[in-house]
Amino acid sequence: MTTEINKKDFWYAEWSFSLFVGLLSAGIFAGAHMYVVYGFGAFNEVAFVAMLRSGLDTGVFGAVAEFGASFLFARIIEGSLVGILDIGGALQTGLGLGVPALLLASGMNFLVTNFWASLMTGLVLGIVIGCIIIFARKFTVGQTNSTFGADVMMGAVNTSGRFLGPLIILAAMAASIPIGIGSLIGSLLFYIWKKQIAGGAILGAMVLGYFFPIAAQISKKIKKAIMNDLIIKQGKLINGQIVDILVRDSKIVAIGPDAAKEQQATKTIDLKGQLYISAGWIDAHTHCYPESPIYFDEPDLAGASCGVTTLVDAGSVGANDIDHFFAITRKVKTNVYSLLNIAKTGIIAQNELADMQQIEEASLQKAIADHPEFVVGIKARMSKSVVVENGITPLVKAKEIQKKSGLPLMVHIGNNPSNLDDIADLLTKGDIITHCFNGRPNRILDDNGNLKPSIQRALARGVILDVGHGGESFSFKVAEQALRIGTYPDIISSDIYHKNRINGPVYSLAFVMTKFLFMGFSIQQIIDCVTKKAADLLHLKGKGYLDVGMHADFTIFDLKEERTELSDAEGEVRFGSHKFVTVVAIVGGTAIVSTESESEYAIDL
Repeated sequence: MTTEINKKDFWYAEWSFSLFVGLLSAGIFAGAHMYVVYGFGAFNEVAFVAMLRSGLDTGVFGAVAEFGASFLFARIIEGSLVGILDIGGALQTGLGLGVPALLLASGMNFLVTNFWASLMTGLVLGIVIGCIIIFARKFTVGQTNSTFGADVMMGAVNTSGRFLGPLIILAAMAASIPIGIGSLIGSLLFYIWKKQIAGGAILGAMVLGYFFPIAAQISKKIKKAIMNDLIIKQGKLINGQIVDILVRDSKIVAIGPDAAKEQQATKTIDLKGQLYISAGWIDAHTHCYPESPIYFDEPDLAGASCGVTTLVDAGSVGANDIDHFFAITRKVKTNVYSLLNIAKTGIIAQNELADMQQIEEASLQKAIADHPEFVVGIKARMSKSVVVENGITPLVKAKEIQKKSGLPLMVHIGNNPSNLDDIADLLTKGDIITHCFNGRPNRILDDNGNLKPSIQRALARGVILDVGHGGESFSFKVAEQALRIGTYPDIISSDIYHKNRINGPVYSLAFVMTKFLFMGFSIQQIIDCVTKKAADLLHLKGKGYLDVGMHADFTIFDLKEERTELSDAEGEVRFGSHKFVTVVAIVGGTAIVSTESESEYAIDL
């Protein structure tokens, strides 16, 4: 018994076929977007995806573009004969690899790197492909004695190979004229010998393809056609390796010793192997809301002008002013994020948590929901001058709010109350203790110089230590003793604002980093604390790593041999032999000269 198919039914109609191909293609193309941006998500075999990976690493997309696009071309025609199930692999290869490679090579990066654009691109291309297949079917399957794909595919074992052979010849012609001629000659010979012409077409194409290779020629043409936004040549990594870095659409697209070979760019910066380059520095504790009445600064003065590409404002602003602060940060060069103060007013006076009415959960949650990419955590200042008579209560409330938001919580520690033991026992994995090396009695060390048990327990749970130097919160004696007993900060930050930037003892993040260089930290340890660790712990997507697909944020700096006076927040002085000097901050591919060294280093921007 057979069931008659109603061709007007949605599942069998010609118009719905094109829609199905479009939806499938949208998903495949979005997968390509995920792979290009995040390094995973491609719909294909590992070997084929490796071709795209090679293109992303080198900027040469010829191989994957030729392979994917020509394969898709041939299978679109074949798809008109055998239907959607037989073109699935071709869509994965052509739309998932070949077309994205062609777009990237042509500089049309937005269609691949933007999620919604990639989804729409895949949908439109898929619908077009579906329509072509439907149109072609009217002149192929509809004109033969059979409408079943199985019969059509038997062309591969027919004497004449009536369908598959011609498809191979067409694909060969699309690749190059010599390969097409080889395919024709092979087909003719096999026809004369009464063999399957598909086999002859393949062998002929392979033979002439060997003598007239095209992959290298196409790769070279495509490579020369690529116009990068920025090339950084001869940058020195922390390990001493000299590399080139290519930037397009504010993303790193290639990095390696010869990445700039035969490449072009709108702008080129040559570091000549003399200056260091790292992922852009992140200062995870700053006060850069310019309209704060107490702790204020201009984001670009504390950030890019000091070689820092990303600032995290630590509680200057509460729910009342977060919209205004966000609007300000959209107009500056430096990347800015916010740790939202649990007090709705932020820091407009020193005692923002003296009144529990300042903590409005609904306002906080709305501010977080309104700015999901801007608010990366919440901040509670837990020292006597701030909480006054409220003790540990504000922190208890902050933890309740944090559990609902899922964001990191940074806690300022200072004079007690609140007692540090009470604070530490409330903190959980991912929470941050800032001012960890302050010299006050309420510090992380006991009177014998050992780590307090409450801090030991907190660190075992995954609580984070942040330096947060500031004007009153860093002691050489505490830091040196902590390092001696093996207690290291996870994040090095400055707690910078206009006063301690101009008058010290902070001056800049680089100056704070120099103090840790003096105390025996390696360059790599220090850089990690202001790049990848800060980015990971605050969940800053695209930041902190010098890898393909990451944001084009870089700090170019030098390690200068110079006797340098280093002062802590208590007047203790040390003298270092070397110091970090920032030269250029590059934010999203845009270069800003650092005021710390603009008269010392001549770089052509």
